[in-house]
Amino acid sequence: MQRRHFLTGTSGVVMALPLLEGLLPKEAQADPSTAQAPYAVFYRKPTGVAQKGRQLLRGCPERFWPDLPPDTKLDASNCPDPSQRGSGEFTSQFWSRATLMQGLAHPFIDWGHMDGVVQMFTGARPDPIVIKGNPHDAFIVRGESLDNRIARELGGANASLALGVQPWCSQNNGSRLLTKNNEGSCIDNESTTNFRDRFDTLFAGVNTDPAAFERLRARKQSVNDLLRGRLKKLSDHKRLSKSDRERLDLHASNIRDLEKLVCDPTQGGLRGDAGAFQDEANVSGGNEQGAFKMRLRGSDIAARLTALAVSCGVTRAVVINGGSHNTADMFHYDDEWPAEWAGIADFHEGVSHANLSEQRFFTAHQCADRSQIRQFRNVLRRLDEYKLGSGTLLDAGVCLFASDIGQGCHTLSDVPYIYVGSAGGRLKTGLFLDLFKGTPQESQQMSNDRGEPQRSDLAKRAKYFEAPVRLLNTLGAAVGLKSGRDNTKPLDDHNHDNNGGITGRLSQLIAD
Repeated sequence: MQRRHFLTGTSGVVMALPLLEGLLPKEAQADPSTAQAPYAVFYRKPTGVAQKGRQLLRGCPERFWPDLPPDTKLDASNCPDPSQRGSGEFTSQFWSRATLMQGLAHPFIDWGHMDGVVQMFTGARPDPIVIKGNPHDAFIVRGESLDNRIARELGGANASLALGVQPWCSQNNGSRLLTKNNEGSCIDNESTTNFRDRFDTLFAGVNTDPAAFERLRARKQSVNDLLRGRLKKLSDHKRLSKSDRERLDLHASNIRDLEKLVCDPTQGGLRGDAGAFQDEANVSGGNEQGAFKMRLRGSDIAARLTALAVSCGVTRAVVINGGSHNTADMFHYDDEWPAEWAGIADFHEGVSHANLSEQRFFTAHQCADRSQIRQFRNVLRRLDEYKLGSGTLLDAGVCLFASDIGQGCHTLSDVPYIYVGSAGGRLKTGLFLDLFKGTPQESQQMSNDRGEPQRSDLAKRAKYFEAPVRLLNTLGAAVGLKSGRDNTKPLDDHNHDNNGGITGRLSQLIAD
């Protein structure tokens, strides 16, 4: 069903509108949530999480997953204290709408950061390119990332909307999510903090005069000002309900707030263009408090842009890169330096690679986890503002939070995956699952291991851990991707020709 609607104003400026029940065909008006095309948001958290794991660490305590038995139904009463378990930062607001999954592992390559980045949303085998004797510097990507495929096949776009939260990420530290285009060529879907450019794409119609935007900025006006008469006429339309009008008002308000942030340097102190943003980062320094504060502002803008883009249907897939693989980029939260970090000279090596049985290092890593979940939670909160029938825009899609590695010491086992949202009732939520395929005795034996992880034991990883590509198949099918010779059955073979033939979905996640 074609559900996108637009308003065109002075100078050809086009505003994409959110879903309005009164503008839907009569057969869809009973429940507007069914008319909202399901979407997917992918959030990449680098450096793993502060977890005990099975095949991972050196006797570390559990500081990420809840202290609950597997298959526990999640509700507000069992949401953990975030000071004890990082996953508690989802808070009771989103806890029962989330599904937490342990027991997954990347099946290919044995060590590293970019190894996991390439696999986390593709599920495909990466081929290392040896550069100066280091096999982990770069990869040939053999499969398309799921976010890109959703955008290309369902959203009519060349690639997903890729956003970053900090400007000092570069290709060398994993800021780009590697994927393929529809011709099969390897591309870099670079996550950008050029928020002004991304904002303008929400309104760029074929007749839009670019100079109109500049005139608006010079006069400190909003796109809303060029559409004021049409917005009022639409709001007064007799077919629009009270909830439609509230949704339209929220949409216009979000647009105005975003314009102030990304277009007006006097509002919020943040320019949307990459040059000014980068200049401020260079002055602040990548590890200084000023730069961390920039990341907090950048993550909030990325969340707002995501909600705005999804609400008006300009994209079906968004990918947000939460930072580089340097743990220090994630440490600062709430504009405070926790006392646990005092005296740690090298944050990334000191915290992620040190003796993690020393409590303060693990507590510091947990703070990084909490910071990243708060950034992800901003996206959830913005999506939840848009009401649809008996639910919200958040319920109409699925938002995936994942890390490219299991923990900071580079292991590709026990990689965490968490999603929020049911994709319009197609996915089960409120679950805490352990997808580990071994017996409890085998799990305990692996958990008792000490010393370095088994870097090259790919066979053990494949035997005991679930492949994330089956989760990707499940999410892809939920938002509408198809597979099979006639392209009519729900997706179950994403990149199967590049992952050793791994197929199938996770039945325990599929709603009845």
